[in-house]
Amino acid sequence: MRAFQNIEASAQKIIEICGKSQLKKSDKDHLLKLQAEMHTSIENLLECEICGCIVSFLVEIKIGNVSAKTCRDCGIKALEAGEVKKTSPRRKSSRTRNTTAGAKRTNITLVEKSLPEIHAKIESQTDLKKTEIRKIQKLIDEIPTPMNLTNTVDYVSREAEIARLKVDSDALKKAIKLIMA
Repeated sequence: MRAFQNIEASAQKIIEICGKSQLKKSDKDHLLKLQAEMHTSIENLLECEICGCIVSFLVEIKIGNVSAKTCRDCGIKALEAGEVKKTSPRRKSSRTRNTTAGAKRTNITLVEKSLPEIHAKIESQTDLKKTEIRKIQKLIDEIPTPMNLTNTVDYVSREAEIARLKVDSDALKKAIKLIMA
């Protein structure tokens, strides 16, 4: 339980510092130190393999051929029952698995082209110069988060206007689609 007390103490100190009317550089340094302490304490927390609760220490129990790292309560229950009943491991995220039941898996091999090849293809299909294509590529690369194609086209179009690129809108859309493909 010491880890939880350390986290709570660090949080209270952070609240005290943030309650000041004016913060100084030394306060910022102290906040960063407290954050590091808190992060270390959180990293040291462990998960019980039976109930999934978070504790500061685990007990490894082996009954028969089954072993598990458990919290105190689950360890006592396992000893009383004379067996270790592990639950299935938790999923990391429901968003990461996007498969449908019964769907066949296929191996897809991606053929990556180098940027000069892509730029040459765009130059041949549009009337854009290589310098313009590189500037468009740079605008796309600077997008902070991934966007869908329509939002990317809108964003890059506005950024091209701001950068005063003299590019035809249809050629710009086609170049973005080819770069994003």
